[in-house]
Amino acid sequence: MYNNNEGKFMDTLSRTSSYVRDVRKQNPLVVCLTNSVAQSFNANALLAVGALPIMTSAVEEIDELVAAADSLYINIGTANQPQSILMFEAVRCAARHSKPWVLDPVGVGVSSFRDNLTRKLIAIDCPAVIRCNVSEILHICGVPAPQHGVDAVSYGSGYLWCDDVQRYARNHRSAVAVSGPADYICYENRTDWVNGGSPLMTKVTGMGCTASAIVAACVAVFPNPFDAAYAGMCIMAEAGSRAADKAQGPASLQHHFLDELSQL
Repeated sequence: MYNNNEGKFMDTLSRTSSYVRDVRKQNPLVVCLTNSVAQSFNANALLAVGALPIMTSAVEEIDELVAAADSLYINIGTANQPQSILMFEAVRCAARHSKPWVLDPVGVGVSSFRDNLTRKLIAIDCPAVIRCNVSEILHICGVPAPQHGVDAVSYGSGYLWCDDVQRYARNHRSAVAVSGPADYICYENRTDWVNGGSPLMTKVTGMGCTASAIVAACVAVFPNPFDAAYAGMCIMAEAGSRAADKAQGPASLQHHFLDELSQL
């Protein structure tokens, strides 16, 4: 999400401000089953953008929480077997209570555990949005995709992978938001790109997870999954661009990012 297109910049900025106002007006409650690396960062980002995060590790309360919440966010980054049981039940609850949910399949393709967990979660109920990197979505699509840890590999400038992602989005009930130098969003027959952000964002752990958390706030506010994914990625890109202008490195970027989110 790094290269601004000047022709669209002011229009995107105006829309981003409108998206944030809508989120703050509704103040959505988001149940977050996220990874231990990014949990605090995700919670602070949701608060900064105007949402209310609630975290849990107790399957005993998940039905009550999802029923009371406006959306659900699941991130498999540090999941284990007991957490996978909680995630399965959370998705069942979301389906039962008609609550939208967002999946961040961190590192899918790296291990059979992550692969099976992602496949089973999607089989229970399709997420409103899958927010991921290129390697992850291609693996979900069944396309051979080299993976290096939980980071995406480079696929060059041709973006031929878009065809596979569009096909997946058309055949499933999920929007897909793919993070990269320009973020790609597709759902049914709609596609678009979000520019902005900064390469420095890739040096801060949990930044992609935070994008997913913000998208989870947006799915509670914008009924159409494409609109929600687009809004969330615009918010990330704008806050990231502003933070990078002030940051001296990754540590200060994280602090400035939260400040810029709160000031959008």
